[in-house]
Amino acid sequence: MLDSPICRAVSTMSNPEGNDPEHVSGRPLPGPALRRHAHTELDAAIDWLTVDDAGKRRLHRGVHQGRKALRRVRATLALGRPALGPGADMVDRELRRVVRSLGKLRDGQALVETLTRLQAGCDDPITVSHLRGVRRMASRRRRALADAALADDPGLTDRRAVLAALAGALDTLPWAAVSMEIVHTALQASATTTAKTRARVAASGRDRDWHRWRRRMRRQSQQHTILARCGIPIASGADAGTPVSGKGIIDEGRADKSDVDKSTAALLGTAQDLSLLLEHCGRSGGFGKADRHALARYAEIELAKLRERIRHRA
Repeated sequence: MLDSPICRAVSTMSNPEGNDPEHVSGRPLPGPALRRHAHTELDAAIDWLTVDDAGKRRLHRGVHQGRKALRRVRATLALGRPALGPGADMVDRELRRVVRSLGKLRDGQALVETLTRLQAGCDDPITVSHLRGVRRMASRRRRALADAALADDPGLTDRRAVLAALAGALDTLPWAAVSMEIVHTALQASATTTAKTRARVAASGRDRDWHRWRRRMRRQSQQHTILARCGIPIASGADAGTPVSGKGIIDEGRADKSDVDKSTAALLGTAQDLSLLLEHCGRSGGFGKADRHALARYAEIELAKLRERIRHRA
């Protein structure tokens, strides 16, 4: 990963940190606050992905939290497009590459967590027995994935080196060019995309469309929260200067508030748990035949009921 384009390019770019004005003609600019937030999240990701002897105990939590922080950096960059220029696209691509490179490691932990949650919420003793059995298998698989990842990138040092280079690249972006109009346009584009993915779910009901809707809701919710933490106001109906609420979720008038509704997002998360279980009920999932058949039936029934509930809410 150290030979990525951004790592080669960043050393040739100037570092204008601190040169972005906070105001133009007395009007506040959102760019500097967004840049600081992106840095904070990127620094947090580097910290979470630090795996020394003590850090091995928190490897899976660190990967989970690190990937979340990197997604928040990407959400911050999206609020500044297109004013941040092609450099932001390069940074975003590299961030996505790091996130995806940790995907298998995260999936191994996610399956264990999913099975634990489903087991705790299940009343049928036979299903609980199946869930308990496959969880033991999933735990062994998780250990194997962790060993392989650390053998390939000891301490995750290569990935952290890429992220350190990206931290420098963030400062080369023209944050001062990001206006309130650009932020509001980006936020509305996010809301529109979320609405389109929700419509596709209603029309198709396909698993991949459900998954896309959940990702888009997550991105939109992240962006509202980012703006709240940065103290950047969001246009809300006639009162365009009203700051966002502490939770970062407001009604923009044009955007449907249900798109960033926390309870709907939680239900989609549970649906994702059941979808993950179904994926592993295939022949290549590693489960025994009896476990596969029993748990596939359980997941299909529960997922259908849950998705119907979500449809009524949305």
